[in-house]
Amino acid sequence: MSGRETAAGPPPYQIRPPCREDEPVLGRLLFARRSWLAVRGLPADDPDPAAVAQGTVLLGLPMTWTLWEGQDLVGYTQLFPLTLGGGWTDRERGQPSLTILATWTHPQFRNDRPSRLMAWWVLDFAARHKFAHVRRLPSHERLARCFRDEHGWEHRRTKAWPDGITRHLMTRESQAMPGLAALIATFAQPGSTHIAPSPDGGSLCRVPPLRPNLTRPST
Repeated sequence: MSGRETAAGPPPYQIRPPCREDEPVLGRLLFARRSWLAVRGLPADDPDPAAVAQGTVLLGLPMTWTLWEGQDLVGYTQLFPLTLGGGWTDRERGQPSLTILATWTHPQFRNDRPSRLMAWWVLDFAARHKFAHVRRLPSHERLARCFRDEHGWEHRRTKAWPDGITRHLMTRESQAMPGLAALIATFAQPGSTHIAPSPDGGSLCRVPPLRPNLTRPST
């Protein structure tokens, strides 16, 4: 499933909500990503690392999740617990859905395809929390083609939003993926006795397991 598939043992990746101590390493990730995009002449948003580190909780669920490989921040994804934006039908807007608002990854990990890994995780997360669908809204046609042709997303339609940006409305049904437990250990805030890896060698964020998925499932 990923470039980091391993034999039985602890999952190579950990995913958890951010905490205040993550702000410096989030800033470094965002700087590296913007620089990588600028060299290639590609546009980039300018997220505030402090705002990302603060995170958001909606409907009782964390909406920002950071992906780690040990103490290395690989990327993060931000979610919204509704079908977001114009261009969807009334029926689509009424379906219980998660929208992927943004996904940022560090360029040094691009060969491991962490964006795809986080999308799989979101599909599984959505299924476990009773969301029937996952939406995403890429603004670049090339990215939309990649999601459709390589990642299996359905392109519903293209819509110009009031902000002047044309977005590609894409969707997939949520999907439980128990095999991901071999790749990603999932942890959730707030506090418990489990201590996640420190992102920069400083103070540690305390986060409890979201579910017991630290061992490879039997086959």
